[in-house]
Amino acid sequence: MIHAEPPKTATETCADRAYAFIRGQILDGEYSAGMLLNPAEIAEKLVFSVIPVREAMIRLKARGLLTQSGRSGYCVATIEPAEATIIYKALAAIYTSAIERYIESRRMTLAAIDVSALHGADGTFAKHAYIEISHEISRALLTKNEYEVTLVLLDRLCVINACLLRHPGVLQKGCADLINICELTRSYSPDAVEFYRQMIAYIVNIIATEVAPKWVSW
Repeated sequence: MIHAEPPKTATETCADRAYAFIRGQILDGEYSAGMLLNPAEIAEKLVFSVIPVREAMIRLKARGLLTQSGRSGYCVATIEPAEATIIYKALAAIYTSAIERYIESRRMTLAAIDVSALHGADGTFAKHAYIEISHEISRALLTKNEYEVTLVLLDRLCVINACLLRHPGVLQKGCADLINICELTRSYSPDAVEFYRQMIAYIVNIIATEVAPKWVSW
């Protein structure tokens, strides 16, 4: 699942907005690995001063999305496919444990999630809906600590997830798998765990066979 922390609404600061904007641009592929970011240009787009943008960049660097470039510049961080595979396997361990716990405790927190929102108006699957529904499912399945850990791990995966979401078929399969996992889990079927493992295995295979060989050109 590829999710992101939602806006903080009333408590959201300009730095929070800048953080979410830059992270979103990386995940959308607008800011690619190695790209030098200009804080002043970003501040102009967001219509506020450069200070909160720099604050956001410091936070993004701490989360592994940016790297330092010179004294005050930042570039979009890259990630080796091998590291991405390790992180995805760590996510798999967290989510399979959470699914098993959900089934065993017969919880009801997934009941209100409308997975039909994954379908766009034209019947195809929508990327941003996938990210939002993934977030809702994650909040319903995970403990607070697990959720915070997944946010950190997914931030580190941001650049490679942008590649995955541009890959033909990955978004479509990801959305279809998310629907199945949600339905199996809220019906307390143990098949949900194996289905989730298969989903991660598919992503790991795509990284190894298609992303890694041409990673420099993505």
